[in-house]
Amino acid sequence: MARYVTLLGVLAITIGPLLWELATSLKSKAEDVYAATPSFVPQHPTFANYAEVARTIPVWQFATNSLIVAALCVVGNLIGATIAGFALARLKFRGRRLVFGLFLSTLVLPGEVTIISQFQTVVNLGVGNTLLGGSRCRR
Repeated sequence: MARYVTLLGVLAITIGPLLWELATSLKSKAEDVYAATPSFVPQHPTFANYAEVARTIPVWQFATNSLIVAALCVVGNLIGATIAGFALARLKFRGRRLVFGLFLSTLVLPGEVTIISQFQTVVNLGVGNTLLGGSRCRR
């Protein structure tokens, strides 16, 4: 029983702010979101706030960019990992164990270690302020 009470408490802590944000986003301009005693349920719920945000900020362009970057990262990682995995598993060459050790050693490096060299590479390639240069796929 105590486990379920604890789980309900954690659920309220994690989901509560999200529900509060959703309720606040549905309030009309006439409602005061900074009232001393705020109400959780909007009196006049409206979706006009979402349309106004979409007109003001190019959120659909941002979402499209994110989907493009995610798809390119997944495809690139699939191709690269497949080729590297095949080479390490099937091909016999001198230094294979060294290459495998180098691959494994890079897995323990945090992303912050390589970010400066990645930034310099992107700038030197001339794609610094583009969608291609802004995507940073993790291994």
